[in-house]
Amino acid sequence: TSRTLTIVIPEDAHFEDATPDVQAATARVAKTLAAAGHRLERLRSPISFARLFHIQRQTMLYECGRALAHLRQAPAGSVGEKILGAVKEGLALATDDYLYMRREIDHMRHDFFAAFPAADAFLCPAAPDGAPKGLAWTGDPKFISPWTALSGPIVTMPAGFTAGGLPIGCLIAGRPGSDRALVRAAPMLAADAGQPARQ
Repeated sequence: TSRTLTIVIPEDAHFEDATPDVQAATARVAKTLAAAGHRLERLRSPISFARLFHIQRQTMLYECGRALAHLRQAPAGSVGEKILGAVKEGLALATDDYLYMRREIDHMRHDFFAAFPAADAFLCPAAPDGAPKGLAWTGDPKFISPWTALSGPIVTMPAGFTAGGLPIGCLIAGRPGSDRALVRAAPMLAADAGQPARQ
C-alpha cells in the first residue's frame, strides 16, 4: 500500500562534483517524489562524506590485505594487479590505525542517523556521472561507499540518462535495520519517481 515517506537529501560538499546531468536527474527525481506526496527535505549532513569515503576505503584495504594475503603466493599472472596492489596497500596499514578508523566510522554512523530521527529514507546520486560506456569499469564508487560504511540498506533506481544516452542512477538508503521497510518502499518510490524517456 502507498504511504507518504519523509526523504532527506543530505547536503554535503562530497556530492557537489556530480555532473550537471546527474544533478539535474537527482533534482527531477526529488521534485517528482515531492509531487507524488512524499516529504522531501534538504538538510546539511552532520558528518563529512569525504572523510567517511576515505576511511571506509582504508578499512576495506586493511581487511582485504589480511583476508587475501595468500594471493601473493599465486602463480604470476593468475591474479590481477589491481587486487594485488590492494592487498599490498592493506598490509601496510597499521592495526591501531585500522581500529581507530573503525571507531570513527561507528561515531559518524551514530551522529548521522541521530540527526535525522524522522527520516524514512535518504536520497542522493548513485555516482558522480552516468554509467561508464563499455565493461572495463563499473564506475566511480565515491558516492555509494560512504553509505556502505553507514551500514543501512541501499537501493539504486533509474533516474534518467546523460546527454550521451547512458543511464543515471539515484540511491535510496535507509538506516541500519530498516531493510524490510526499504525493500517494501523501493518499488513504490521507483514508480512515483517515474522514468524519463531516453533522449
